[in-house]
Amino acid sequence: ILPKVFGSFPKSTVRFESESGNITLSQGAVLTGQFSGNNNNTDGSRFVAKALGGTVAVNGVLDVSGGDNDTTAGGGSGYNSGTIDITAKNVVLNTLQALGGDADTVGNGGNGGDVTITLTDSAGNNLNANSIITDGGKGEGLVGGIGGKVIITRESALGDILIGTISSRGGDSADNFGGNGGNITIKALQGDLDTPTSFFTNGGKGSADAFAGSGGQVKLEATVGNISFQNQSLTLTGDGSIIISAGKSLIFATNPDFTTPSKSSGGVVITSNQDALRTDRRGVISLEYGKANTGGDLYRDWE
Repeated sequence: ILPKVFGSFPKSTVRFESESGNITLSQGAVLTGQFSGNNNNTDGSRFVAKALGGTVAVNGVLDVSGGDNDTTAGGGSGYNSGTIDITAKNVVLNTLQALGGDADTVGNGGNGGDVTITLTDSAGNNLNANSIITDGGKGEGLVGGIGGKVIITRESALGDILIGTISSRGGDSADNFGGNGGNITIKALQGDLDTPTSFFTNGGKGSADAFAGSGGQVKLEATVGNISFQNQSLTLTGDGSIIISAGKSLIFATNPDFTTPSKSSGGVVITSNQDALRTDRRGVISLEYGKANTGGDLYRDWE
């Protein structure tokens, strides 16, 4: 059990490993590239935690963001975020941040960092997180930063993936092109998958609508099971593709009458173009079902 870890320090790798026990950061960790003073900022650090038979818990904010540009003359690009890699039987998180730094005067926005979370193959794996944020930094005169990738994999047949918000927006640029949004992938290799509440994969705003960045892709996959939107409503903001692939059934419900699975509250809203409408580029919603079970159904409440 560790207290709040460290302060900012440059481009380091911080690693925790436990073969059978738990890893707990009781107050989070600050591993950013943001320092005080001029000409000191840098890229964020890499955080690795592996508790193959136990739990990784971060009670505060785990932050590996890149520093903003802080040069005293001429400006420059923002710094890139570090990365987060967590492997455990169970993962309990408050907030993960892997943000790209902002540019100053003339420069590109820093890129958001990649976040990878793997729940190991044992009974009852659970992931509970309030928010995962990997947005790109703001560009000044040049391009906004690219949103980082988020990849979450559950290897076991049983367990919950409960996440409030995942955001991987591209960075804005008032004078040039916005950065592209990052891709988000959530995959259950076995069993069923309940979806998170909200995704944000917008491309960053550019100097004109035509210069906005492309939205990132969201992919939800249950290789041999069901995907359910009954547990909570789903809102996606962005202009990238939404790919939902279930080996058995896709279950959309707006009332508690659906009982497979039995959880139910609220409906589903999937918006692939909100705040990023363009005539030349549209989001795509693709639904695939019945791959592993020819009796799979697409449950819905409209005619």
